[in-house]
Amino acid sequence: MRFGLCGPGYTSQSIIADCQRLVNWRLEAIESQQGKSAFALYPEMGLKRFATLPDKPVRGIKEINGRCFAVGGSEFCEIAANGAVTPIGAVANDGKPASLAACGDSLLGAASQVLIAAGGRGFVYTLAGGGAFLADPPFLVTPRMVGFIKGFFVSLQDNSNKFQCSAALDATTWDPTQKSATSDFPDNLVSMIVDHNEVWLCGNKHAEGWYFSGDVFPFAPIPQAFMEMGTNAAFTPKRLDNSVLWWGQNEDGFGMAWRANAYTPQRISNHAIETMVQGFGDISGAVSYGLQDNGHALYRTLFPAANNGHGAMLQYDVATQAWSELTFWDAAHNAELAHKSQCHENAFGKHLVGDPTSGNIYEMSTPKPNLAGGWNFVTDDGNPIRRVRRAPVLALEDERMYFDRMVIDLEAGLGPVPALVDGGGNARAPRIMLRWSDDGGKTWSNEAQLDCGQAGEFKTRVYRNKLGSTQKGRVFEVSTTDPIPWRVIDAYINDPVDRLTNKLRAQA
Repeated sequence: MRFGLCGPGYTSQSIIADCQRLVNWRLEAIESQQGKSAFALYPEMGLKRFATLPDKPVRGIKEINGRCFAVGGSEFCEIAANGAVTPIGAVANDGKPASLAACGDSLLGAASQVLIAAGGRGFVYTLAGGGAFLADPPFLVTPRMVGFIKGFFVSLQDNSNKFQCSAALDATTWDPTQKSATSDFPDNLVSMIVDHNEVWLCGNKHAEGWYFSGDVFPFAPIPQAFMEMGTNAAFTPKRLDNSVLWWGQNEDGFGMAWRANAYTPQRISNHAIETMVQGFGDISGAVSYGLQDNGHALYRTLFPAANNGHGAMLQYDVATQAWSELTFWDAAHNAELAHKSQCHENAFGKHLVGDPTSGNIYEMSTPKPNLAGGWNFVTDDGNPIRRVRRAPVLALEDERMYFDRMVIDLEAGLGPVPALVDGGGNARAPRIMLRWSDDGGKTWSNEAQLDCGQAGEFKTRVYRNKLGSTQKGRVFEVSTTDPIPWRVIDAYINDPVDRLTNKLRAQA
């Protein structure tokens, strides 16, 4: 009987209630509803170095009309399609993400520009005529976040309730009278995002939308666009799937993820995720980005201060509403670190992400075959990716259960050519590791290594016999670091006890 090996992450406050994990796997529904299983696990995207900026970390990336720009530390640079990097100018570096906005050429003769807010200062790059780089445009006051809407650049003024508007199509010109302030709530503004031709202004506990009115100051509040939900994580609001997603805060608390349904926040996190995030402590430094891959709209958030500074990255998949973890495996120290990304841009037909700890910009992709007979994007820039799936607890009302056999139904025979080798230099098949816990994940058995078939051995069966018994319930976990494009379809257990079979059949 199947038992839910393919499922989302969900670790409850009591791990004996539920201790599921989904790490560097993506849960995908079989939409035909006629497949072998309802869900499958596919590998999350790997990383390959695309460019390296002269300073670190990578604080933001922006594409405009086929050209790509990035901020790394205190350097604003252009990145070519072949990964070559050209420094353009120095920007302020406060260690926080930079905010970038752009406009294209206009019929009025205005040239494409990129506006950068970094370290409370503004910088403008005009693309035409060989490029002019301007620091601190007059009357642009301590910009924290910037955007572009209806022909105007807008800027959130740091540590205030104000935002500004530029001259039309010109980020170098700011009229000191062209500013406004929120009056519907007392919070200072901490975040701003442009979506659906509206400016969303977020305070710590409230948020509201402004529309283009065409008045002397060309924006005005939308009466119905007021939300009793703000954010304490300024860089988490992101556009995704025709909406805005963010980590919220109001007078009642913090640490819940939301999606805007028109002007109504809808909760997308669950109790397990909320418990985890609130355990991170101060999440004000969290940074989010969104992307679309193979039809999955993915909302990713880096919590750099989590786990005693090791960081954490959580992912919400709009398609399945499943949460998972993305990690970077430090094999030398046997430690899970946060994934090596904090910003994203779709440029040159690639997913480009910036490293929060170095100046590296990576191309990110699902695994692909290469001409040598192996696979690309099955590592993180050469570093192994550790993928973990911890299944739901199997329990039978504290009655003893016996496990004769567990079978993992996966696509075998995907090993590379030439084959992987063991420590003695001998060819081996890819392996998946199996272990189990009979106390809800507090202690674990030794790992069993299960061969999954060398290249072309498609009929290989992956199973383990004589798994013993338990009375308090059992949790199975599979993991792997081998660099192949894993596909896990399902898993089954064989137990001679009829009551267990009947119970699992009812749960299926």
